[in-house]
Amino acid sequence: MPKISIVLPIYNEEKYLDRAIQSVRDQSLKDIEIICVNDGSTDRSMDIIMKHASEDERIIIIDKKNAGYGNSMNLGIDRATGEYVGVVETDDYVLPIMFETLYNKARELDLDLVKSDHYKFMSNSDGGEIKEYYSLTNDRSFYNRVINPQEETGVFNLIMMTWSGIYKRSFLTKYDIRHNETPGASFQDNGFWFQVFTQAERAYFIDKAFYMLRRDNPNSSVKSKSKVYAMSTEYDFIGNFLSKAPGRMERYKYIYQYHRCIAYHFTLKRISHEFVYEFLHKFSSDFKEPMEHGLLRQEDFSPLIWKYTNIIIKDPDYFYCWKHYDSRYEENEPKDIIIKYYKMISNNYKKELREIKKSNTYRIGRFFTYIPRLISKASKIYGEGGIKAIKTAIHIWAYGNTNRRLKVLFVASDNNAASGAFLSMAVLCDYLQTEHNTQVKVILPRSGTGEAILDDFHIGHSIIRSYDWVVGLDEKRDGAFRIKKIKEHLWNYLSAVKIGREIRKEGFDVVHINTTYAYVGALSAYYAKRPVVWHLREFLEEDQGREIWCKERGIELISDSDRIIAISDAVYDKYKDRLGNKLIRIYNGIDARKFHVPDHNILVNSPPVFIFVGGLSVRKGCFFLIDALEEYALRSNNDFRVIFVGRGNEKFLSRINNSSIKSKIEYVGYQKDTVSYYKQSDIAFTCSDSEAFGRITVEAMMSGCLVIGVNSGGTREIISDRKTGLLYDKGNIDSIIDAINFSLNDKDQSREIASAGRNHALKNFSAENNANKVSDLYSGIEIRKNSPIGDKFFNALLSPFYALACGIQILYESTNDLISSKRRNEVMLNNKDDEKIKLIEKKMNGTVGDLKEAYRLCLELAENGNSKAQLMLSSMINEGKGTDRDSKKAMMWLRSAADGGNTKAIISLIDVLSKSESNQQEAYELCKKLAETGHDSAQYRLGLFHRDGIGTEKNPSEAKQWLQSSAKRGNKKAQNVLIAFLMEGSLEDQAAAYVECLIAAEAGNEEAQYTLSDMYIKGIGVEKNEEKSMFWLRRSVNNGSNKAKVVLIDHLSKGDDRDLKEAYNICLSLAETGHLGAQYRLGLMYWNGKGIEKNIEDATKWITASANGGYEKSKAFLDRNLSKNRAG
Repeated sequence: MPKISIVLPIYNEEKYLDRAIQSVRDQSLKDIEIICVNDGSTDRSMDIIMKHASEDERIIIIDKKNAGYGNSMNLGIDRATGEYVGVVETDDYVLPIMFETLYNKARELDLDLVKSDHYKFMSNSDGGEIKEYYSLTNDRSFYNRVINPQEETGVFNLIMMTWSGIYKRSFLTKYDIRHNETPGASFQDNGFWFQVFTQAERAYFIDKAFYMLRRDNPNSSVKSKSKVYAMSTEYDFIGNFLSKAPGRMERYKYIYQYHRCIAYHFTLKRISHEFVYEFLHKFSSDFKEPMEHGLLRQEDFSPLIWKYTNIIIKDPDYFYCWKHYDSRYEENEPKDIIIKYYKMISNNYKKELREIKKSNTYRIGRFFTYIPRLISKASKIYGEGGIKAIKTAIHIWAYGNTNRRLKVLFVASDNNAASGAFLSMAVLCDYLQTEHNTQVKVILPRSGTGEAILDDFHIGHSIIRSYDWVVGLDEKRDGAFRIKKIKEHLWNYLSAVKIGREIRKEGFDVVHINTTYAYVGALSAYYAKRPVVWHLREFLEEDQGREIWCKERGIELISDSDRIIAISDAVYDKYKDRLGNKLIRIYNGIDARKFHVPDHNILVNSPPVFIFVGGLSVRKGCFFLIDALEEYALRSNNDFRVIFVGRGNEKFLSRINNSSIKSKIEYVGYQKDTVSYYKQSDIAFTCSDSEAFGRITVEAMMSGCLVIGVNSGGTREIISDRKTGLLYDKGNIDSIIDAINFSLNDKDQSREIASAGRNHALKNFSAENNANKVSDLYSGIEIRKNSPIGDKFFNALLSPFYALACGIQILYESTNDLISSKRRNEVMLNNKDDEKIKLIEKKMNGTVGDLKEAYRLCLELAENGNSKAQLMLSSMINEGKGTDRDSKKAMMWLRSAADGGNTKAIISLIDVLSKSESNQQEAYELCKKLAETGHDSAQYRLGLFHRDGIGTEKNPSEAKQWLQSSAKRGNKKAQNVLIAFLMEGSLEDQAAAYVECLIAAEAGNEEAQYTLSDMYIKGIGVEKNEEKSMFWLRRSVNNGSNKAKVVLIDHLSKGDDRDLKEAYNICLSLAETGHLGAQYRLGLMYWNGKGIEKNIEDATKWITASANGGYEKSKAFLDRNLSKNRAG
């Protein structure tokens, strides 16, 4: 009898199935059976199952007609012969020691079930993953002990799911525990969960995670918007089960009704808008009687959910109007609901306006706007002629001197940190702010990852939802498409109102449209009568396979701009005939502060390292590059490595997996920091046939790589062939191979070309140059501004067609303007403080005079209560920058910053206090308080305090718990300390160390990658595997671990000539950084002639340098060999 039967219910999961089955096959517990239940899949799922079954005799296949998840689970459990039964959903996967860990605990304590925590994850398009740790419960008392769920009903608040655990088969059989097989049913794990927990007597919960739960499968039940009554059906099934046994419903009635109610709320969030109204009435009907009989208890619910539940039960129509009414679907709403909705918001607005009119803010505003309102009224009666001078005077009174700081509003078309257009805009904004005294703000069309980039640069931003006007060339243009575009266009007019109001309220001088896509900003600017700068950053048809919908009208709108920027001559040439003399060419700017690597010396490694960075799609040329490199490998005996950095889809992954040079390819996925990969590479390829500019080309050149690019588009403008890089003919494999041969056959000339390319990129394509030219462009534009009097809501924009639709929105926003004026003033003050902080940081890197000025500015801000400035001031005083050193005064400001809630200051204060024994208890208390809020750095330090007995008694258990909490949040230091901590423990702890190490290593922790390599070579927590050890060792080396480099050098030094050559190259680059161990090893290589020609003089030079640094082995070597020479 196998120890565990693992059931995989399968329906059309070809995308994820292979990984799921493989993760089960790779379990460290080998005595298992794998039951694959195919529920009539219509894709390639059955082929994948058969492939695995042919390789693993433990796989049992059940192939049947489609009958649903519940039927598949029941058949799988019926077929099982194992002592315990586990479940793996086939879009998920499991870590290698999951079932061994669960089974050992289940056997040890004779459990009915044992469950663990889990990870939720999403796949990046580059093949990487975003993971988040999820606990079964926040109540730690339920973990790591045997529990009887019938006595401790608090366990019913644990996360409800079937997977991440195993169940004793005899227990399932005894109580006939089944899944609901009602046709169309979903969420059947709810019913299974209730049956298990109401009848089990011995349960155990482990506070470790082994199960990886996917959250980006579009076919998942939780994403289905049409399964309206699935939860209702499932809880009817649970109700029937509870009612069958005498007294069971009475015992669990409150628990049942609570979970049923929460499931209905979950359904409300999940289903489509068209079903909400109907479902709310069912919600009200199903819970009216339980509420009247007291079966819903207020203490079980959060205050908000309790409030919502009461409103839904009493008046579902009101709740619908309040929370779910959407004017976009108004034509389909019941007439009485429409009337009720507008009555409700009308009453709300009247109430708010009554409150506003009572406020001092409103009265003061009326007083100060009396004369402007009077003049506006007179202008309507008497016309513009007699009042024009007064209006002009009021214009100056309202806006002040026109020589004030320029204000520019950027309108972005995306919010993506990986987008080249977005990054170019962010860097431009930063330079305009810091170098040209220009105030900038960015309007974003949606939420996304780009906001973090703007925050890093201290660039203000807000989100106003809008749509672009670009469509795919092959997109179907039927009636549904046109209706969709019309709806988006109408929505954009409403967004244009919002943006236009922001332009006028905040007094922006220029609107800068960031890409060809974002026309909504232009609408706002034209109606607000502000000048427009439109940035054309793409070809569209040639490089993206897209075009402007209604192209003629689109070009006409762009041509109305005051200035139009093309990012290359190639883009300029495309549009010059249509856009005339308003079009100018300004190359994109690359941030030299980040990408310029002046000391990068290429082609010293063996084998040479090639790199491709960017989108891994056919259009970007990566498939062509793989074809070319395969051909190069056939024609040449030269070895090489190639690194692909970027987001790759399944097609790309399949291509590299099936490539004849697979062993030479390293795919690292999307990386925020590409510079570190450029530094370890020699030759960079840019292969896009139609690149509008070539941002990646310039980044690679600035980093010191030799760039081989295609002779087309913007790339050929950047590269001068055989002067600043190498060009090959588009689509010609022979041509690109010639370029590779040229670069490797004459390395000295290649280095000269790369150096010239670096200088060329720095001189012509820096972000500083780009900002200078854009700033000059702004200076040549006539700044137009309307008087703030009259035309308040752009009457030209508000046509009768949608004036009514905008009216309520404007009224609401107008009342909010008054209510939130104080809040906006606070935000503006904070923005000014942030600008001063940035200025201080800049001056701190300057002369003595700059330091004193930085100190003065910092003191001024600190005395006004700015905690960031207080922290900076503490550091300046402590280091004597701009003032005399004074440790007491530094400590005073550090405490002030910490008292102001600045977490960095609190951490610094903890570190300072922990060094003094008399202050360690205070450090411990501060640290604990911050750690309990979820701060990972504080949790890491608290773990160390418990481990080492700082400010408290030593407590290994507490130390482990806090280190785990910090590690789960991605703190690398905590991950490394936790792994070392667990490796010193029992075999079970070592197995746990392996899991922690694997998770950290996959997340890019180079120290964990090194440790994982060591675990594989020594068999700590996992079976020995030299191949995997070497894989993780090289990953650690690539991520910059010096320890890993030394181990790899020692390993390669035992190999053949090729290995010795690689060892020498790695050793040389590490020795040149001053690493004493590498200098000693390099000296031995020269001494013995390993990997390099024997040279006693160079050997002595390197070993002496290491000995002078205090390396004992070098000292001993010199003593030994010098004494031999003297004796000789």
